[in-house]
Amino acid sequence: MTKWLPLKLDPAAARVQLSELRDHLAANPQLAEGAMRDFIRARPQVVASMGLLNAAADTIDRWAPELDLIAKHACDLVVGDSRRCAYTLVELEDAAAQSVYDTVPATPYFSNRFNHGYSQIVDWLCLLDGTQNTPDFRDYWGEAAPPQFVGVLVIGRGPLSTAEGRRRMEWRSAKVKVNSHPIWCLTYDDLVARLIDKIDIYAGVPDERVM
Repeated sequence: MTKWLPLKLDPAAARVQLSELRDHLAANPQLAEGAMRDFIRARPQVVASMGLLNAAADTIDRWAPELDLIAKHACDLVVGDSRRCAYTLVELEDAAAQSVYDTVPATPYFSNRFNHGYSQIVDWLCLLDGTQNTPDFRDYWGEAAPPQFVGVLVIGRGPLSTAEGRRRMEWRSAKVKVNSHPIWCLTYDDLVARLIDKIDIYAGVPDERVM
């Protein structure tokens, strides 16, 4: 199994690295999946912030890039709270305006890239559910039961151009659960905004006079 790396959330450093991600997105209207993966993995406080997308996580204490799931799947990154066995499982896709929806028909279908990324998270949750009662699972993930997983699919740019497109993506995030685990579907721009809000709630809004 992939080795866990220690990690502690530092709100001030997280704000700096989230600003770097926001500026990088603003300067590049289209970015490939690999480029986004490398950029985010090189900023551990962005990774730590993603752990806050799992409401069951109290203290972010570790993460793993390209986490191996029973030699069948690799998760782009996992971050969470080992004591609570509360983890965020992240799939990063490309960051382009057309990544989420196909351009036709009149009510556009979710793109093949979107569906592929979403299906990967479903497969991860299926594998984890099948092994969670084994000693190997508890040794690796933690003893707390039941484990609390949240899937996150990050894809495309936003906010999306139409109200219907936003509604469909937000509805899927809010209403569709996989074995009771939510899967958040976010564009990269929405991810940055959401994580900045999470940091402000976690640590308090910084004094503007010292920003």
